[in-house]
Amino acid sequence: MKARLAWLCCLGLAACAPQEDRKASMTEAGDAEMNAAIHKAQVSLDEFEQRLNHPPATQSYISLQGRFERQGVVEHIWLRDVAVVPGGYRGKIGNEPVEIHGLKVGQEVVLPRADVSDWMAIDSNYLIAGYSVRLLRSRMSPAERGQFDARSGFIIEE
Repeated sequence: MKARLAWLCCLGLAACAPQEDRKASMTEAGDAEMNAAIHKAQVSLDEFEQRLNHPPATQSYISLQGRFERQGVVEHIWLRDVAVVPGGYRGKIGNEPVEIHGLKVGQEVVLPRADVSDWMAIDSNYLIAGYSVRLLRSRMSPAERGQFDARSGFIIEE
Protein backbone atom coordinates (compact mmCIF):
# COMPACT_ATOMS: atom_id res chain seq x y z
CA MET A 1 0.00 0.00 0.00
CA LYS A 2 2.79 2.46 0.83
CA ALA A 3 4.38 2.02 -2.60
CA ARG A 4 1.04 2.71 -4.27
CA LEU A 5 0.45 5.81 -2.18
CA ALA A 6 3.88 7.06 -3.13
CA TRP A 7 2.68 7.16 -6.72
CA LEU A 8 0.94 10.39 -5.78
CA CYS A 9 4.34 12.01 -5.56
CA CYS A 10 5.50 10.53 -8.83
CA LEU A 11 2.66 12.34 -10.54
CA GLY A 12 3.73 15.63 -9.05
CA LEU A 13 0.80 15.74 -6.66
CA ALA A 14 0.84 17.34 -3.29
CA ALA A 15 0.25 14.04 -1.60
CA CYS A 16 2.55 11.18 -0.91
CA ALA A 17 3.05 8.22 1.32
CA PRO A 18 6.04 7.95 3.62
CA GLN A 19 8.50 7.12 0.87
CA GLU A 20 11.76 8.85 1.63
CA ASP A 21 12.89 9.17 -1.97
CA ARG A 22 9.80 11.05 -3.19
CA LYS A 23 9.25 14.79 -3.55
CA ALA A 24 6.07 16.86 -3.37
CA SER A 25 5.17 20.50 -3.08
CA MET A 26 2.09 22.61 -3.52
CA THR A 27 1.28 26.28 -3.40
CA GLU A 28 -2.04 27.89 -2.70
CA ALA A 29 -1.20 31.46 -3.77
CA GLY A 30 -3.96 32.74 -6.04
CA ASP A 31 -5.66 29.35 -6.37
CA ALA A 32 -9.22 29.65 -5.07
CA GLU A 33 -9.94 25.94 -5.57
CA MET A 34 -6.86 24.94 -3.60
CA ASN A 35 -7.74 27.40 -0.87
CA ALA A 36 -11.19 25.78 -0.70
CA ALA A 37 -9.55 22.33 -0.42
CA ILE A 38 -7.36 23.58 2.42
CA HIS A 39 -10.43 25.02 4.15
CA LYS A 40 -12.21 21.64 3.88
CA ALA A 41 -9.21 19.98 5.50
CA GLN A 42 -9.15 22.54 8.28
CA VAL A 43 -12.83 22.20 9.17
CA SER A 44 -12.63 18.39 9.19
CA LEU A 45 -9.66 18.05 11.56
CA ASP A 46 -11.89 16.59 14.26
CA GLU A 47 -12.55 13.64 11.94
CA PHE A 48 -8.80 13.33 11.30
CA GLU A 49 -8.11 13.23 15.04
CA GLN A 50 -10.85 10.66 15.58
CA ARG A 51 -9.37 8.45 12.84
CA LEU A 52 -5.84 9.00 14.16
CA ASN A 53 -6.66 8.17 17.78
CA HIS A 54 -9.29 5.47 17.14
CA PRO A 55 -8.62 4.08 13.66
CA PRO A 56 -11.30 1.85 12.18
CA ALA A 57 -10.16 -1.73 11.66
CA THR A 58 -10.50 -1.13 7.90
CA GLN A 59 -8.17 1.90 7.87
CA SER A 60 -4.75 1.12 6.42
CA TYR A 61 -3.10 4.56 6.21
CA ILE A 62 -3.36 8.09 7.61
CA SER A 63 -1.27 11.20 7.04
CA LEU A 64 -1.36 14.95 7.60
CA GLN A 65 -0.07 17.71 5.35
CA GLY A 66 1.19 21.03 6.63
CA ARG A 67 2.11 24.43 5.30
CA PHE A 68 5.74 25.31 5.99
CA GLU A 69 7.25 28.69 5.23
CA ARG A 70 10.89 29.74 5.30
CA GLN A 71 12.13 33.10 4.04
CA GLY A 72 8.96 33.70 2.04
CA VAL A 73 8.97 30.25 0.40
CA VAL A 74 5.90 28.09 1.05
CA GLU A 75 5.78 24.33 0.72
CA HIS A 76 3.14 21.83 1.73
CA ILE A 77 4.74 18.73 3.21
CA TRP A 78 3.21 15.44 4.33
CA LEU A 79 3.88 14.19 7.85
CA ARG A 80 3.91 10.59 9.05
CA ASP A 81 3.77 9.13 12.56
CA VAL A 82 1.47 11.99 13.57
CA ALA A 83 0.36 12.62 17.14
CA VAL A 84 -1.91 15.30 18.57
CA VAL A 85 -0.13 17.80 20.83
CA PRO A 86 -1.40 21.00 22.46
CA GLY A 87 -2.20 23.48 19.70
CA GLY A 88 -1.44 21.15 16.82
CA TYR A 89 0.41 18.04 15.76
CA ARG A 90 3.83 16.41 16.00
CA GLY A 91 5.05 14.21 13.20
CA LYS A 92 7.96 13.28 10.99
CA ILE A 93 8.61 14.78 7.58
CA GLY A 94 7.29 12.14 5.18
CA ASN A 95 8.51 13.41 1.83
CA GLU A 96 11.66 15.14 0.70
CA PRO A 97 11.09 18.91 0.78
CA VAL A 98 11.65 20.51 -2.62
CA GLU A 99 11.60 24.23 -1.86
CA ILE A 100 12.42 24.49 1.83
CA HIS A 101 15.97 23.74 2.81
CA GLY A 102 16.80 22.62 6.33
CA LEU A 103 13.96 20.13 6.63
CA LYS A 104 14.80 16.47 6.12
CA VAL A 105 12.77 13.30 5.67
CA GLY A 106 12.24 11.73 9.09
CA GLN A 107 12.89 14.98 10.97
CA GLU A 108 10.38 15.52 13.76
CA VAL A 109 8.42 18.77 13.56
CA VAL A 110 5.52 20.41 15.34
CA LEU A 111 2.77 21.76 13.12
CA PRO A 112 0.29 24.31 14.50
CA ARG A 113 -3.32 23.35 13.80
CA ALA A 114 -3.73 26.54 11.75
CA ASP A 115 -1.01 25.37 9.34
CA VAL A 116 -2.67 22.08 8.36
CA SER A 117 -3.31 22.07 4.63
CA ASP A 118 -4.72 18.56 4.12
CA TRP A 119 -5.10 15.12 5.60
CA MET A 120 -5.91 11.77 4.14
CA ALA A 121 -6.77 8.26 5.21
CA ILE A 122 -7.28 5.06 3.28
CA ASP A 123 -10.23 3.06 4.59
CA SER A 124 -11.37 -0.13 2.82
CA ASN A 125 -9.28 1.04 -0.15
CA TYR A 126 -11.19 4.34 -0.39
CA LEU A 127 -9.61 7.77 -0.03
CA ILE A 128 -11.01 9.69 2.91
CA ALA A 129 -10.48 13.47 2.81
CA GLY A 130 -7.36 14.08 0.66
CA TYR A 131 -8.91 17.27 -0.65
CA SER A 132 -5.76 18.46 -2.44
CA VAL A 133 -5.33 14.99 -3.96
CA ARG A 134 -8.88 15.08 -5.28
CA LEU A 135 -8.43 18.56 -6.73
CA LEU A 136 -5.13 17.82 -8.40
CA ARG A 137 -6.51 14.57 -9.80
CA SER A 138 -9.49 16.47 -11.23
CA ARG A 139 -7.06 18.71 -13.10
CA MET A 140 -5.41 15.76 -14.85
CA SER A 141 -6.21 14.72 -18.38
CA PRO A 142 -8.35 11.57 -18.68
CA ALA A 143 -5.23 9.56 -19.58
CA GLU A 144 -3.29 10.88 -16.57
CA ARG A 145 -6.27 10.24 -14.31
CA GLY A 146 -6.51 6.66 -15.55
CA GLN A 147 -2.82 6.11 -14.93
CA PHE A 148 -3.08 7.67 -11.48
CA ASP A 149 -6.08 5.52 -10.56
CA ALA A 150 -4.36 2.35 -11.76
CA ARG A 151 -1.26 3.01 -9.71
CA SER A 152 -2.64 4.61 -6.56
CA GLY A 153 -4.11 1.45 -5.11
CA PHE A 154 -7.14 3.25 -3.69
CA ILE A 155 -10.52 4.40 -4.94
CA ILE A 156 -11.62 8.02 -5.11
CA GLU A 157 -15.37 8.49 -5.07
CA GLU A 158 -16.42 11.49 -7.10
